[in-house]
Amino acid sequence: MDQTEIVNTIVGSLLEERALADDPRWDSVAVLATVTPHYADLTAYRYTGAEAGTATPLTGTEHQLFRDLQEATKGPDDQTWEVCIVKIERDTARGSVNFVYSDEAPIWQIDPADPTRLAENLRPRSEDFN
Repeated sequence: MDQTEIVNTIVGSLLEERALADDPRWDSVAVLATVTPHYADLTAYRYTGAEAGTATPLTGTEHQLFRDLQEATKGPDDQTWEVCIVKIERDTARGSVNFVYSDEAPIWQIDPADPTRLAENLRPRSEDFN
């Protein structure tokens, strides 16, 4: 699959997640995928209006999809991103995908001392979809 096909598969998989399908209130979702050669993790939050982000378990979206996306987006010097951020706005079906490389990746780590910081930093905003 090429990059576009993989992204479309990821988005489709995310929209079928039980936590999202069972919650008719959410209006946007953000997914943080961290992928290194030996580790892959998905962290997601769904948002309803100005309410705090709700941690959202992802049980059906496979980590391998993000590994495939990482491979498909590898730079000419074999540089790969370490963090991928996918945001989806439910009503408009707009989405965005951003890649973060290793030098900037630490800012997207979960901080046990401030767990709400990450959810708020990931919150989809209108400028994310321009």
